Amino acid sequence: MANYFSQHKWTTGASVAYPVKADSEKIAALLNSSLKIKHTWADLTAAGVVLKESDERVPAITIEDSSPAKLLKLQQLDSDEYWVYLDNFYSITRYNHSPLYAMAVFQLSEKIKQAKNAQ
Repeated sequence: MANYFSQHKWTTGASVAYPVKADSEKIAALLNSSLKIKHTWADLTAAGVVLKESDERVPAITIEDSSPAKLLKLQQLDSDEYWVYLDNFYSITRYNHSPLYAMAVFQLSEKIKQAKNAQ
């Protein structure tokens, strides 16, 4: 898997995705079924997308306005959940073209990292 990700522009140590808050009416033009990243962080923030402050990773986030970023909407039982994904998330989707698969891989890796750091 590591070789596959490397061949598909995985950047070691780079971020994958962040939970965000977004107004569903303002971001409609940013959502589409394509997995390709066609926007920048500046495009998303101009539409009112903001990082969730409750995420413990927020203080460490340094996303440049020119950073490629894609808005992802995940439907939950009682509401929608929004995420911004970056190039490493896109690299995961080159192995399996499902954003749900990529999110599961990312979230599982985060849980493993948390468990490892708690030891």
